[in-house]
Amino acid sequence: MTCQPPNSYVLDLGFFHSIQSLQHTASPTTIEELVAAVVNSYNALNHTTHNDIFLTLQTVMEACILHDGNNNFKTPHVYKRRLENGGQLPVSIPLSQELEEKLACALL
Repeated sequence: MTCQPPNSYVLDLGFFHSIQSLQHTASPTTIEELVAAVVNSYNALNHTTHNDIFLTLQTVMEACILHDGNNNFKTPHVYKRRLENGGQLPVSIPLSQELEEKLACALL
């Protein structure tokens, strides 16, 4: 099993960035206010943002595995807005044929 590389940008720039951008509008001045602002920002994220981030995470994890654990690749795109507008946005991304073959070879 290969873990996602350190400094992964999916959670850093997706999930945490989304929360941070909302949190910055609160301008907290104490630790308690900061914690409250982060909690409020998390609760304010809509389901579309969460789904987008975790769909991207799935595609990036697959790319990490296909690139033997490194992150020297462009972020894979699944055209989420187009799929969502057509009512076809999945909850999870199916494994690609390439990854299935790689995993099958690794199990032999």
